Amino acid sequence: MTIRSGSDLRNVLAVYKSRLSRYWSFCEEHPPNAEEDAAADAEALTFGLEADLEAALRKGLDQLEPGLHLADEGQQRKVASGFIDIFARDSGGKPVVIELKANQTRPEAVAQVLGYMADIAAEEGVDVRGFLIGADHHPKVEAAARAVPNLALRRYAYRFSFEA
Repeated sequence: MTIRSGSDLRNVLAVYKSRLSRYWSFCEEHPPNAEEDAAADAEALTFGLEADLEAALRKGLDQLEPGLHLADEGQQRKVASGFIDIFARDSGGKPVVIELKANQTRPEAVAQVLGYMADIAAEEGVDVRGFLIGADHHPKVEAAARAVPNLALRRYAYRFSFEA
């Protein structure tokens, strides 16, 4: 609504006031949820960071272990329990499952990577090794990994280089 020369200013302002009142009522009935918004932002950031970690590791898989090479044609492999971040083989051809977490690994990540390892073991009929990689590891993750000899934990770190 625009105010034109000759308009009744009082009526125009009354319409604006009415619309503003309705908007205010709507906002009171539907307050923003800062916790949900923050969780959604964190989830998007985590997903993006995991994708970046995956891309970086795929370019230099031998950083993780010499002789390790990709066996998933450059994309996440689907198995019964989900999608493996990186599926590789070691220098002896043994399958290796690599699960990446952008932040600290949580206990449920152990179940996730073990599920992937079990799926590959069932498909191929051989022992499977796994890596669970995160910025840090929850104490329960470290304890669980001690009980599973073919699961190794690794931490990642950033190294920036700046070029002209």
